[in-house]
Amino acid sequence: MGSFADWRSISLVDGVLYRPPEGMQFSAIRVTEQVRPLKPLSMLIDGILAQLAPVTGDLVVESRQTLTTFEGEHAALVCIRGRQLRTGGVIEYVCGFVFGDDCYTPIVAYCTDETQLSSFRVSLRAFLLEYELRLGGRRMRRFIYTPPPTWQGRARGLRALWYPMAFPRHRSHITITPATPCEQKFSEIEAELHEVLASRRFHATRQLPKVRISSEHGLRGWLWQLGDDTREVVAATFLDDRFGYHLRMETVAEHLEADRAVFQRVLRSVQPVPSSSTGQTEALLRAMTPA
Repeated sequence: MGSFADWRSISLVDGVLYRPPEGMQFSAIRVTEQVRPLKPLSMLIDGILAQLAPVTGDLVVESRQTLTTFEGEHAALVCIRGRQLRTGGVIEYVCGFVFGDDCYTPIVAYCTDETQLSSFRVSLRAFLLEYELRLGGRRMRRFIYTPPPTWQGRARGLRALWYPMAFPRHRSHITITPATPCEQKFSEIEAELHEVLASRRFHATRQLPKVRISSEHGLRGWLWQLGDDTREVVAATFLDDRFGYHLRMETVAEHLEADRAVFQRVLRSVQPVPSSSTGQTEALLRAMTPA
């Protein structure tokens, strides 16, 4: 991985420690496997800063990047510069995070050799991009979207449900289901939607014509709107060559217009599940400069 092929790996109870041949005076890498629960990147950075504060002063987050590993998993890379309280010397922490479905793997490294800081960043980036979770590409996957502003979220496994702050007085919610490996046609997906709604005692008495929709990230699909005597349902499906993306909003006539506008903003933000990549060599990675 990267330029760390000659480093020694030491198995730990919760992961692996990598140390260079000359010892851990100048650098090391610690990988902690399958940490739960998932947390936003901002919370993970705050946690790292809190852990470093007792031994490092003048901590500054110099850069952060969102990435996709070669395996096709979401990842992030954060560089933090500081001063060692014990010696007064410069130290840089390069922190990577690889996100799975219900857990994440933090990769925390440090370098105290000022002449090697830039190359260490590049090498750790290569290490992160090559890191494998081995979960398999064709599986139900979370996908990136912008949540409805001022609504509150609740996780249900891989699903996310969003409710207005005034719920249940404002009786609406948005359901985001995980992207599903899919080779279906839109007509088949529409039939499934009706089956799901019927199982919840929803029998549409009216339905608007389907509308073509697209996200700002290249996904295309259809939007449905159905209603009965008590509820309004707006459902959307995107399809690419690998996955189906299903989102649904349920509301009441009183809030339909405003909630539909909120839902459409969410739809425009949907990003496709990243795909795995091949063919990038170590030489190419080393030519890349850290952001």
